[in-house]
Amino acid sequence: MMKKTLLLAFVSMFALQAHASTQELIDSVKNNNISRVLELLNNQENPNGANEQGNTALHYAVALDNADMTQVLLSYGADLNYTNAKGWTPLKIAEKKDLKKVTPVLVQYLQLQKQANVNVQTAPVIEAVKEVVVQQAPEQVKEEIIQVENKTINNIQAQADNIANQVKTSTAVVAEEVAVKKTPNSMQEHTPNAEKQVEIPTITESQYTDMMKQAATIVAEEKNAREQAEQKVVALQNELMKTIAEREELKNTLANKDKLETKTVIKKEEKKAEEKKADAKPVVKEKAEKVVNKKPTPQLVKPVLKKKPSYHAPQPIVKKVVLTPSSMVDGIYTGDEEIVYCLDYLGNGENDNMKMAAGYFAASASISEARYKQIVDKANEFFIKANAEDMTKRDNECSKVITPKDTAKQNQIVRSINKSVGY
Repeated sequence: MMKKTLLLAFVSMFALQAHASTQELIDSVKNNNISRVLELLNNQENPNGANEQGNTALHYAVALDNADMTQVLLSYGADLNYTNAKGWTPLKIAEKKDLKKVTPVLVQYLQLQKQANVNVQTAPVIEAVKEVVVQQAPEQVKEEIIQVENKTINNIQAQADNIANQVKTSTAVVAEEVAVKKTPNSMQEHTPNAEKQVEIPTITESQYTDMMKQAATIVAEEKNAREQAEQKVVALQNELMKTIAEREELKNTLANKDKLETKTVIKKEEKKAEEKKADAKPVVKEKAEKVVNKKPTPQLVKPVLKKKPSYHAPQPIVKKVVLTPSSMVDGIYTGDEEIVYCLDYLGNGENDNMKMAAGYFAASASISEARYKQIVDKANEFFIKANAEDMTKRDNECSKVITPKDTAKQNQIVRSINKSVGY
């Protein structure tokens, strides 16, 4: 009976009332239901249970880039190197997908595992039990054990009391029969008018004493078993609290080490900066002296074009054209001449290709070479003399001119620009 009681005690400490399915754990991870995941894991659901594809809950948490869920599963002993049916591990998924949120959690976990030299499979208390669970579990386990022990002891006590009552009842009946000197039962059965008596088993005083001793021994053994179980609970609680203290000490050690390494790196960088600064002083001084001794160079008012686009005047085409003066610059007309003017103007000082495009467009629009030169000169003259405000206004005007609504004209301008860049 004592062995049975101890067995019940340890079963109540480490066994669960029911196990949730692996699929429910995986579905809770997919739905980001952390509270349900914690409930399942606290009820000892296997964190490494896999579905038909061989995927565990950690496979899905990593693939969904869910850092919080990944941390919870790792803290309950989820295997980072568990391989699914396609040969993929959670760690491999994180590496291939370059996941921004999950990767730091995995790196931190691997560093702690390496530095603490803790194997998750051989030390589940450290890696699988969270601090809150560690603090609450001993009291719950202790209460469970006491309930089981009390129930068992009550049953034993009831059996012992029942035996004692039977002994007392039998003894009292025998004593009463002897005191009143009743006729023995065997004789009464043959007496014609005597009432039929129920035969009562007799028991000796030594048998009664032995039975009482046996009952007292059973009660004492059960009480001793309960005390031993309570001592085991206290020992387990002390062990868990010691584990928490060791983890805190490890965290502090790692934090101090990181701070020390950071300070070392900062000092090295500061030393390098000082060395560079010291090396740069002579160079800066030399450059300063050159600047002081350097003669001022004349400032260019506007950049000068290095080349002019080649222009070949086309054969004159006999056609009647009505020309209207442009509103931008006197001496040019609206239409093709404005386009040539704007292409040349927008290319001044920045883009020789635009100026070349002006020449190509003038040739395709049958503008004579002499007229082309007059238009280009007016564009250059305005560019050199205009102030910033006038140039901004002209930029806006010319942008509208070289993007006409006429599709054919727009295509003609695009072809000229393409020719200027070699297409």
